[in-house]
Amino acid sequence: MDALRSYVRAVFRSTVGRVRVARPAWRDYVIQIEVEGPPAHDPAFVAAIRRDVIARIVTGGFGDAAVLTRWEVSILAGDTEDGRPRQQLVVVPSWSDVLEAEYGPDRRAWPVGV
Repeated sequence: MDALRSYVRAVFRSTVGRVRVARPAWRDYVIQIEVEGPPAHDPAFVAAIRRDVIARIVTGGFGDAAVLTRWEVSILAGDTEDGRPRQQLVVVPSWSDVLEAEYGPDRRAWPVGV
């Protein structure tokens, strides 16, 4: 995870953003990177970052047998450069983050039904 954050800081030249890694299945990883500043509307930039992610993160981090199965880039906020008004981004913490802050990391202490 720290290596992934370092990669994001170096490539996007930004410390603003979030990096999340989830494992929905034993051999699957979902890596979500949200950063501020890169030109997500530029197809050449998106293609270059995709190639770099495959080389450094997918193959470099997980080996030659690893495969990138889904790639999605979207503008969460800011100018889409298509004449439409700027998009706004509201970030709400996940319920587990809120409950952990309120009741601690032991989920058995959380209210029943949560």
